[in-house]
Amino acid sequence: MNNSRVKLSYAAKCAMAFSGLILSSCAADEVEVVNHGTEITFTTRVSRATEIDIKNFNGFYVYADAAGYPTMFINGDEAKPLSDPDSNGHNSFGLENKYYWPSDVETIRFWAYGPSGKRDEGGLNVTPQITVNSQAFSDVTPLQSLTDGGKDQRDFVVAYTEVERGSATGMAVNLQFNHAFAQVLVNAKLGEEGNRVHVKGAWIMNVASKGGLTFSEESQYDDVNHMKWGPSYSNLTSYGYVLTQPDILNKIEYTPLIGGKDNSSLMLVPQKRGKVTFTDNKADKGAYIMVLCRVEAEHKGATHVEGEDETKATTGNDAIFVEDDKHYHQLFPAPVNGKFDKDKYGYVCVPVDIEWKPGHKYVYNLVFCGKTSGAGIYPPNPGEGFPSDNVIPTPDGDEGKVILNDPISFDVSVGSWTEITDTPDVQ
Repeated sequence: MNNSRVKLSYAAKCAMAFSGLILSSCAADEVEVVNHGTEITFTTRVSRATEIDIKNFNGFYVYADAAGYPTMFINGDEAKPLSDPDSNGHNSFGLENKYYWPSDVETIRFWAYGPSGKRDEGGLNVTPQITVNSQAFSDVTPLQSLTDGGKDQRDFVVAYTEVERGSATGMAVNLQFNHAFAQVLVNAKLGEEGNRVHVKGAWIMNVASKGGLTFSEESQYDDVNHMKWGPSYSNLTSYGYVLTQPDILNKIEYTPLIGGKDNSSLMLVPQKRGKVTFTDNKADKGAYIMVLCRVEAEHKGATHVEGEDETKATTGNDAIFVEDDKHYHQLFPAPVNGKFDKDKYGYVCVPVDIEWKPGHKYVYNLVFCGKTSGAGIYPPNPGEGFPSDNVIPTPDGDEGKVILNDPISFDVSVGSWTEITDTPDVQ
């Protein structure tokens, strides 16, 4: 028995990675009576800037509905690698069965999704429900972590196409895989000199952890490759990343807080959420970005010249730390008993409206302590699972209060994947 084969080709023609998969089937005939015509092959590729490439694409599943057939023509067959990639970036995949285009069928609809393999080891739970009458994935659940971001999450790509016999040259069907999740990153930088901001971690708070995905031919979903998501808002959760060592923000460039060289960017269920609001110093269930940080005022010289201690005069802050030819006043969290403590941190938040679409990358750029930005707003105390050692909690009754003078500013960019940048206001 011969196996069907899939070739995976890889080329980097731009700065972004680009993957192509070519599937040609061959194996035992199906028991079901089929009018054998020309053998069906698949020319498939993944949209550019993909998280999946030849090194980590371990296979995919294929479904097909031949017009007039009461059951699926191809029903979730798995294409698996048959060899390691060669020096030219080619790889072979195999299907257990061999399929031909029925001679009495003009139209076939194809669906595929990947990567295949054990989901409990790859960080993604998905239940396919693909039949002749309906096509959906239920309970799609990205791996959730409060410490590692998306480092152990798995990309989720899907493909759909309807093909007429005459348009499939040589019976080669083109399957275009597209990202089903939204990708989320958070960066931060210092707005103006004169302050020093240390950051230990960042989180996206109060978002849907799972959802259902269907394929829709409604025109409003054309720009997202027919993907229609139904997020579940009954159990909101949070995702985030704890830095191994605190980072000090600089004015020149953004520091990655979620999504850096360690591939910690989040891949989350597309959804629409309103930002958190505060009533009587209590937060509702709206979305926000939370950052664990400390803020210091920076001054030249080991001490102030008499009469020049403007920071002390305006803040009443007597907690001072001398380092080299500079000294620092602790601004946030508020010093305990008037003492500077370099190990103490506190949580701040930035309310954000969310509208994440599949296949889009959302980059949130936060600006701390600028001309029109401060250090954020006091959030609710986050509870279990978040760092608590040397963390000063939000004071009772202070939820929603501005920590320094102005909100943190931010912008959001969208790219392809499709990248979107957002710079929220840091209060």
